[in-house]
Amino acid sequence: MPWRGPELPGEFPTLGYVVADYIEAMCAIPDRHVRGNPFRLSDQQLEHLLWEYRLWPDAQVDPDRPSAPFVYVGNVLVRSQKWGKGPFSAARICAQAGGPVLFGGWNADGEPVGMPWPSPRIQVSAVSEDQTKNIWRSLLPMIEYGAISDWIEDTGRNEIYLPNGGLIERVTSSAISRLGAITHYAEQDETHAMLTRNRGHELADVQRRNVAGSGGRWSATTNAWDPAQNSQAQLDVEAVETGLLRDVFVNYPEPLPGSWENRRDRRRILRHAYRGAPWVDVGRIESECDRLAAKRDPRQAERFFGNRVVAGAELAFDIDVYRTLRDDELIVEPGRLVTLGFDGALTRDGTGLVLTDVERGHQQVLGYWERPLDLPEDEQWIVPVDELDDAVDHAFQGWDVWRGHFDPPHYLEQINRWAGRYGETRIMLFWTNQRRRMAYSLKQFATDMRPGVMSYGGPGADMLERHIANAVKRPTQMRDEEDGTLLWLIGKDGHNSPRRIDLAIAADLSWDARGLAIRAGALKTRRRPSQLVTF
Repeated sequence: MPWRGPELPGEFPTLGYVVADYIEAMCAIPDRHVRGNPFRLSDQQLEHLLWEYRLWPDAQVDPDRPSAPFVYVGNVLVRSQKWGKGPFSAARICAQAGGPVLFGGWNADGEPVGMPWPSPRIQVSAVSEDQTKNIWRSLLPMIEYGAISDWIEDTGRNEIYLPNGGLIERVTSSAISRLGAITHYAEQDETHAMLTRNRGHELADVQRRNVAGSGGRWSATTNAWDPAQNSQAQLDVEAVETGLLRDVFVNYPEPLPGSWENRRDRRRILRHAYRGAPWVDVGRIESECDRLAAKRDPRQAERFFGNRVVAGAELAFDIDVYRTLRDDELIVEPGRLVTLGFDGALTRDGTGLVLTDVERGHQQVLGYWERPLDLPEDEQWIVPVDELDDAVDHAFQGWDVWRGHFDPPHYLEQINRWAGRYGETRIMLFWTNQRRRMAYSLKQFATDMRPGVMSYGGPGADMLERHIANAVKRPTQMRDEEDGTLLWLIGKDGHNSPRRIDLAIAADLSWDARGLAIRAGALKTRRRPSQLVTF
């Protein structure tokens, strides 16, 4: 008999209810003053289980493909610190050890029936041993104080041998070589910390391949990630959002909008983030946010407690300092000696043109074009090159342009035309993929970002400010030949991120050209502009 069909709008078949019953009957609360009491799932935890164990309506028992009846082979849970991810993961592990987590068919009423793994191999993974303890600290007392202890009599420091011949073990990225091919369930903790440099991506990939080969499934828990780090959590969520992964369920409720710096907004954001965790003292969390703010690391608090994806200490520029440089009353009058910076995409991201007053160090946006964010993926869009051409003409006719630095990909032919029109010494190619050259330019740009040296304003200033704020550091292994410090580049906070940085690059290129103009004595030997247009 197949599934009975929906009795309520939006209902779908799931083993989540029978798994939840097993958890609440067999597991104990592992900590606090209520340790040893029966573990009770919160509404949000139960909802996650329903989706995690969602079944196809026409599911059939297939011993050779035990994951086939399920809609999702993996799931990602994104929640704030102290929400209870560790105990929830421990409870799901207990269910996988001996509970009804496999599809066993439909009963006479059309309800799904669960059955346990015969001999499950379960792995708890993280990039370090300390991180695996997040779940292990909850798992051991959950078993020892719960009814499941009548079945699992012995718990170990790193391994738990199950009476059915199964095994629960801890693994880290340092032990990838010993990851067995048989893995029926993997619980991956803190995937926001799984990075390329600590072999976290490799750990996740190897483990998920083993799970796939064993017909198993995996779960991942994470805080909101730092988008500058390209973590496994970010890769998973972006792959689901872009449709690359269709068999992974992501549970990440959209955080409330508002300013983290505003106390009233922050309290609303925190209450929203912890609405599924009544055991959390939001007032105590607010105090911790204040402590981190005093350490000049408020973005860490915003990620870990507010559950909002924001770049952390790896932001390229201090946006608070930069905002003090804004001067909307200063105008770069026609005829003044200026430099230009140009960074351009053709169909993706944005294209920007920025001007810098050589003498006063004042920057302003001359033009910016970007693909609309709400434009469907299959709809064509291209930078209006005629408008861009008009903006360049406007710059050369209105000011005394000493030089412009132009990043040439996509626009080499157009740049050649501008060079033929205004002179090769005034239209210079600046390849931003020349890493060392670009890194030195960015270092100088960041160093000069201070009062009395740099300012910005006028039309487009809000957008320039946003692009400066969006830029995140991309560390390199190159060192400054003078002071030995590591050099860095900039990029977006993620490959598919809508937070663009094109004007930040254009501003840097214009600033680099300004430095060369001053060094060449251009302020003493100014050219006379041929034709000035008053506007």
